[in-house]
Amino acid sequence: MPYAECQINAKSTCLCKSGYSNVNGVCKADLGSECTLNSQPECTDVNAHCSRICECTVSFYKSSNNCTTISYLQVQHLTVTAVMETSLFVQWKNPVKYDDVSKYQVSWKRFNATELLGSKEVSKAYSSVNLSTNLTAAVAYNITVTSYESSAKNISTSVQQATKPYKPDRIVVTGSNFDLEESVLNITWHYSGIITGIDIRFLVLLTDSSSSKTVGSEVMTNYVSFPSAGLKNGYWYNVSITAMSEEYTSPTGQKRVNSDVFIHSFRTAVK
Repeated sequence: MPYAECQINAKSTCLCKSGYSNVNGVCKADLGSECTLNSQPECTDVNAHCSRICECTVSFYKSSNNCTTISYLQVQHLTVTAVMETSLFVQWKNPVKYDDVSKYQVSWKRFNATELLGSKEVSKAYSSVNLSTNLTAAVAYNITVTSYESSAKNISTSVQQATKPYKPDRIVVTGSNFDLEESVLNITWHYSGIITGIDIRFLVLLTDSSSSKTVGSEVMTNYVSFPSAGLKNGYWYNVSITAMSEEYTSPTGQKRVNSDVFIHSFRTAVK
Protein backbone atom coordinates (compact mmCIF):
# COMPACT_ATOMS: atom_id res chain seq x y z
CA MET A 1 0.00 0.00 0.00
CA PRO A 2 1.18 3.59 -0.58
CA TYR A 3 3.43 5.10 2.12
CA ALA A 4 4.29 1.63 3.41
CA GLU A 5 7.58 -0.19 3.26
CA CYS A 6 8.58 -3.81 3.67
CA GLN A 7 10.32 -4.68 6.87
CA ILE A 8 12.83 -7.46 6.34
CA ASN A 9 12.24 -9.73 9.23
CA ALA A 10 10.97 -13.23 9.95
CA LYS A 11 7.50 -12.30 8.73
CA SER A 12 8.61 -9.76 6.05
CA THR A 13 5.69 -7.48 7.00
CA CYS A 14 4.76 -4.18 5.43
CA LEU A 15 4.66 -1.24 7.86
CA CYS A 16 3.76 2.41 7.39
CA LYS A 17 6.72 4.70 6.79
CA SER A 18 7.87 7.16 9.45
CA GLY A 19 5.38 10.01 9.68
CA TYR A 20 2.43 7.79 8.77
CA SER A 21 0.17 5.64 10.91
CA ASN A 22 -1.80 2.47 10.21
CA VAL A 23 -5.50 3.21 10.54
CA ASN A 24 -7.62 0.15 9.75
CA GLY A 25 -5.06 -1.18 7.30
CA VAL A 26 -4.47 2.20 5.57
CA CYS A 27 -1.38 4.39 6.04
CA LYS A 28 -2.55 7.87 6.90
CA ALA A 29 -0.38 10.96 7.25
CA ASP A 30 0.48 12.27 10.69
CA LEU A 31 0.53 16.02 11.34
CA GLY A 32 3.35 17.62 9.37
CA SER A 33 3.73 14.72 6.95
CA GLU A 34 3.30 14.92 3.16
CA CYS A 35 -0.16 14.26 1.74
CA THR A 36 0.09 15.37 -1.90
CA LEU A 37 -0.15 12.06 -3.83
CA ASN A 38 -3.57 12.41 -5.54
CA SER A 39 -4.90 13.94 -2.32
CA GLN A 40 -3.71 10.81 -0.59
CA PRO A 41 -3.04 9.69 2.00
CA GLU A 42 -5.73 11.07 4.23
CA CYS A 43 -4.66 12.72 7.46
CA THR A 44 -4.62 10.59 10.59
CA ASP A 45 -6.32 13.30 12.68
CA VAL A 46 -9.97 13.92 11.75
CA ASN A 47 -9.50 17.61 12.65
CA ALA A 48 -6.69 18.06 10.11
CA HIS A 49 -6.75 18.78 6.39
CA CYS A 50 -4.27 18.29 3.56
CA SER A 51 -2.38 21.38 2.43
CA ARG A 52 0.72 19.75 0.94
CA ILE A 53 1.25 18.47 4.47
CA CYS A 54 -1.35 17.55 7.08
CA GLU A 55 -2.27 20.60 9.15
CA CYS A 56 -4.91 21.27 11.76
CA THR A 57 -8.00 23.08 10.50
CA VAL A 58 -8.63 26.72 11.41
CA SER A 59 -10.34 26.11 14.74
CA PHE A 60 -7.71 23.59 15.92
CA TYR A 61 -3.99 23.76 16.64
CA LYS A 62 -1.19 21.20 17.00
CA SER A 63 -0.61 20.03 20.56
CA SER A 64 1.36 16.87 21.38
CA ASN A 65 1.00 15.82 17.72
CA ASN A 66 -2.79 16.02 17.89
CA CYS A 67 -5.25 18.65 16.70
CA THR A 68 -6.70 20.32 19.79
CA THR A 69 -9.62 22.75 19.79
CA ILE A 70 -8.38 26.31 19.94
CA SER A 71 -11.05 27.14 22.52
CA TYR A 72 -8.77 25.47 25.09
CA LEU A 73 -6.42 28.47 24.69
CA GLN A 74 -9.09 31.01 25.60
CA VAL A 75 -8.65 32.80 28.95
CA GLN A 76 -11.40 32.24 31.50
CA HIS A 77 -13.34 34.56 33.81
CA LEU A 78 -12.06 37.80 32.27
CA THR A 79 -12.98 40.63 34.66
CA VAL A 80 -12.05 44.19 35.57
CA THR A 81 -11.37 44.21 39.30
CA ALA A 82 -10.29 47.82 39.90
CA VAL A 83 -11.96 50.78 38.21
CA MET A 84 -10.45 54.26 38.44
CA GLU A 85 -10.87 57.48 36.47
CA THR A 86 -8.01 56.82 34.03
CA SER A 87 -7.02 53.21 34.70
CA LEU A 88 -8.52 49.71 34.67
CA PHE A 89 -7.02 46.62 36.30
CA VAL A 90 -7.84 43.50 34.26
CA GLN A 91 -7.58 39.90 35.50
CA TRP A 92 -8.31 36.45 34.09
CA LYS A 93 -7.97 32.75 34.85
CA ASN A 94 -5.55 30.57 32.89
CA PRO A 95 -6.85 28.69 29.82
CA VAL A 96 -7.49 24.95 29.94
CA LYS A 97 -4.34 24.39 27.84
CA TYR A 98 -2.23 26.98 29.65
CA ASP A 99 1.02 25.12 28.84
CA ASP A 100 0.39 25.65 25.12
CA VAL A 101 0.06 29.44 25.43
CA SER A 102 3.08 31.42 24.24
CA LYS A 103 1.85 34.93 25.13
CA TYR A 104 -1.19 37.18 25.65
CA GLN A 105 -2.05 40.38 23.82
CA VAL A 106 -4.37 42.83 25.60
CA SER A 107 -6.04 45.58 23.56
CA TRP A 108 -8.69 48.19 24.28
CA LYS A 109 -10.93 50.57 22.39
CA ARG A 110 -14.03 52.65 23.03
CA PHE A 111 -17.24 50.64 23.14
CA ASN A 112 -18.70 50.28 19.61
CA ALA A 113 -15.55 51.82 18.03
CA THR A 114 -13.18 50.17 15.56
CA GLU A 115 -9.93 52.02 16.27
CA LEU A 116 -7.73 50.58 18.99
CA LEU A 117 -6.59 52.97 21.71
CA GLY A 118 -3.83 50.71 22.94
CA SER A 119 -2.34 47.23 22.90
CA LYS A 120 0.03 45.54 25.34
CA GLU A 121 1.84 42.21 25.16
CA VAL A 122 1.68 40.23 28.40
CA SER A 123 3.88 37.27 29.32
CA LYS A 124 2.08 33.96 29.86
CA ALA A 125 3.53 34.04 33.39
CA TYR A 126 0.99 36.74 34.28
CA SER A 127 -2.81 36.69 34.42
CA SER A 128 -3.44 40.40 34.99
CA VAL A 129 -2.51 43.79 33.59
CA ASN A 130 -3.09 47.44 34.53
CA LEU A 131 -4.29 49.63 31.65
CA SER A 132 -3.52 53.33 32.04
CA THR A 133 -2.93 54.68 28.53
CA ASN A 134 -5.51 56.64 26.49
CA LEU A 135 -8.30 56.09 29.01
CA THR A 136 -10.78 58.87 29.78
CA ALA A 137 -12.95 59.18 32.87
CA ALA A 138 -16.61 58.09 32.50
CA VAL A 139 -16.07 56.40 29.10
CA ALA A 140 -17.11 52.80 28.26
CA TYR A 141 -14.45 50.52 26.77
CA ASN A 142 -14.17 47.09 25.17
CA ILE A 143 -11.16 45.14 26.49
CA THR A 144 -9.89 42.07 24.63
CA VAL A 145 -7.39 39.43 25.74
CA THR A 146 -5.98 37.29 22.92
CA SER A 147 -4.11 34.04 23.63
CA TYR A 148 -1.42 32.90 21.17
CA GLU A 149 0.24 29.52 20.74
CA SER A 150 3.63 28.92 19.13
CA SER A 151 2.41 28.83 15.50
CA ALA A 152 0.56 32.17 16.04
CA LYS A 153 -2.93 30.67 16.05
CA ASN A 154 -5.00 32.63 18.52
CA ILE A 155 -8.37 33.12 20.17
CA SER A 156 -9.83 36.13 21.96
CA THR A 157 -12.31 36.95 24.66
CA SER A 158 -13.63 40.40 25.58
CA VAL A 159 -15.25 42.30 28.42
CA GLN A 160 -16.87 45.74 28.60
CA GLN A 161 -16.15 48.23 31.36
CA ALA A 162 -16.48 51.98 31.91
CA THR A 163 -13.99 54.10 33.82
CA LYS A 164 -15.08 55.96 36.93
CA PRO A 165 -16.25 59.58 36.50
CA TYR A 166 -14.57 62.35 38.44
CA LYS A 167 -16.42 63.61 41.50
CA PRO A 168 -18.16 66.96 40.91
CA ASP A 169 -16.13 69.26 43.14
CA ARG A 170 -17.88 72.57 43.74
CA ILE A 171 -20.96 74.67 43.10
CA VAL A 172 -20.46 77.54 40.68
CA VAL A 173 -22.19 80.58 42.17
CA THR A 174 -23.64 83.31 39.96
CA GLY A 175 -25.77 86.29 40.88
CA SER A 176 -29.06 84.50 40.25
CA ASN A 177 -28.11 80.92 41.23
CA PHE A 178 -30.23 80.68 44.35
CA ASP A 179 -32.90 83.27 43.62
CA LEU A 180 -36.40 81.85 43.04
CA GLU A 181 -37.90 85.02 41.50
CA GLU A 182 -37.60 83.66 37.95
CA SER A 183 -39.74 80.63 38.91
CA VAL A 184 -36.75 78.25 38.79
CA LEU A 185 -33.83 77.32 40.99
CA ASN A 186 -30.64 77.16 38.91
CA ILE A 187 -27.74 75.02 40.13
CA THR A 188 -24.41 74.85 38.28
CA TRP A 189 -21.39 72.80 39.34
CA HIS A 190 -17.81 72.24 38.26
CA TYR A 191 -16.80 68.91 36.71
CA SER A 192 -13.10 68.46 35.91
CA GLY A 193 -13.58 65.77 33.25
CA ILE A 194 -14.92 65.76 29.69
CA ILE A 195 -18.66 66.22 29.16
CA THR A 196 -18.98 66.83 25.42
CA GLY A 197 -18.69 63.85 23.09
CA ILE A 198 -19.54 61.22 25.70
CA ASP A 199 -22.79 59.96 27.22
CA ILE A 200 -22.14 61.14 30.78
CA ARG A 201 -25.07 61.75 33.13
CA PHE A 202 -25.48 63.63 36.42
CA LEU A 203 -28.01 62.63 39.06
CA VAL A 204 -28.97 65.67 41.12
CA LEU A 205 -31.01 65.36 44.32
CA LEU A 206 -32.32 68.47 46.09
CA THR A 207 -33.45 68.10 49.71
CA ASP A 208 -35.25 70.65 51.88
CA SER A 209 -33.28 70.73 55.15
CA SER A 210 -36.37 71.51 57.21
CA SER A 211 -38.81 68.95 55.76
CA SER A 212 -36.42 66.38 54.20
CA LYS A 213 -38.53 66.51 51.03
CA THR A 214 -36.40 65.52 48.03
CA VAL A 215 -36.74 66.17 44.30
CA GLY A 216 -34.39 64.79 41.68
CA SER A 217 -33.32 65.21 38.09
CA GLU A 218 -30.95 63.40 35.71
CA VAL A 219 -29.16 65.64 33.21
CA MET A 220 -26.35 65.45 30.63
CA THR A 221 -24.95 68.90 31.47
CA ASN A 222 -23.22 70.44 34.49
CA TYR A 223 -26.28 72.52 35.38
CA VAL A 224 -29.90 71.90 36.23
CA SER A 225 -33.03 73.97 36.77
CA PHE A 226 -35.66 72.95 39.32
CA PRO A 227 -39.15 74.51 39.17
CA SER A 228 -39.52 76.86 42.11
CA ALA A 229 -42.99 75.53 43.01
CA GLY A 230 -42.75 74.24 46.57
CA LEU A 231 -39.36 75.92 47.13
CA LYS A 232 -38.89 79.00 49.29
CA ASN A 233 -36.48 81.91 49.44
CA GLY A 234 -34.43 82.13 52.61
CA TYR A 235 -34.49 78.36 53.26
CA TRP A 236 -31.58 75.93 53.53
CA TYR A 237 -31.27 73.08 51.00
CA ASN A 238 -28.85 70.20 50.47
CA VAL A 239 -27.87 69.19 46.95
CA SER A 240 -26.12 65.91 46.13
CA ILE A 241 -24.59 65.36 42.68
CA THR A 242 -23.39 62.03 41.30
CA ALA A 243 -21.70 61.72 37.91
CA MET A 244 -22.54 58.51 35.97
CA SER A 245 -20.39 57.01 33.22
CA GLU A 246 -21.40 55.86 29.78
CA GLU A 247 -23.51 52.71 29.77
CA TYR A 248 -21.82 49.35 29.18
CA THR A 249 -22.93 45.71 29.11
CA SER A 250 -21.93 43.60 32.12
CA PRO A 251 -22.69 39.90 32.72
CA THR A 252 -25.70 41.02 34.78
CA GLY A 253 -27.05 43.65 32.38
CA GLN A 254 -26.60 47.30 31.43
CA LYS A 255 -24.64 49.37 33.94
CA ARG A 256 -23.03 52.74 34.59
CA VAL A 257 -20.18 53.52 36.99
CA ASN A 258 -20.95 56.19 39.60
CA SER A 259 -18.57 58.82 40.88
CA ASP A 260 -18.19 59.64 44.55
CA VAL A 261 -21.13 61.80 45.68
CA PHE A 262 -20.64 65.56 46.01
CA ILE A 263 -22.84 67.17 48.70
CA HIS A 264 -23.32 70.90 49.25
CA SER A 265 -25.60 72.96 51.50
CA PHE A 266 -26.84 76.38 50.45
CA ARG A 267 -29.44 78.95 51.32
CA THR A 268 -31.81 80.43 48.76
CA ALA A 269 -31.84 84.21 48.41
CA VAL A 270 -33.26 86.04 51.37
CA LYS A 271 -36.07 88.39 50.33
